[in-house]
Amino acid sequence: MIMNRLALLCVVLIFFCASCDEVRLKKEVDRFIGTEITVPGGMECLLLGRNSVVPDMPGTCVRLVAYYDSTGCASCSVHKLDYWNKVVELCSATENRFMPVFIFSPGEGKQQETGSALRLTSFNYPVYLDTAGLFGTINQPLPENPLLHTFLLDRNNRVVLVGDPSANDPLWNLYVSTINGLLANNGILE
Repeated sequence: MIMNRLALLCVVLIFFCASCDEVRLKKEVDRFIGTEITVPGGMECLLLGRNSVVPDMPGTCVRLVAYYDSTGCASCSVHKLDYWNKVVELCSATENRFMPVFIFSPGEGKQQETGSALRLTSFNYPVYLDTAGLFGTINQPLPENPLLHTFLLDRNNRVVLVGDPSANDPLWNLYVSTINGLLANNGILE
């Protein structure tokens, strides 16, 4: 009898904690929508792990920023780049009016690991290495949850969507429809 009550209490606590996390996540997203994001200059640009020239895309009016900070596994984050190929394909399909920006900000002691992982990747799109941590400093406070470190920006660099769509088909579909809406309205969400 006591074990049944204890088991029931554990189940109730699990559901309660899950709903608390959901509420906290929603608050964090709501707080961040409309925030202006600045992508700092001076970051090292890498293509296939080698130094590259920063691509000039003057017609870009919509950007997706995927930011990987020092809190996670650097090589794991680099290996996630393969999930972003569909985003890169969308960039080409929109004649570069939509541009993804991938930023890695490895912490102290993780720079060599991140650089090595980027040299081994076959991801054929520029990646920025923010060794000074400028992105996180300029754009404070960023959401705490790393799943919220992907932002869709309008032409004024305001956050329109937050969340990592790389392995989430419903979120990816929302991103695509929002990107199409932004592009149809010259980078502004109506």
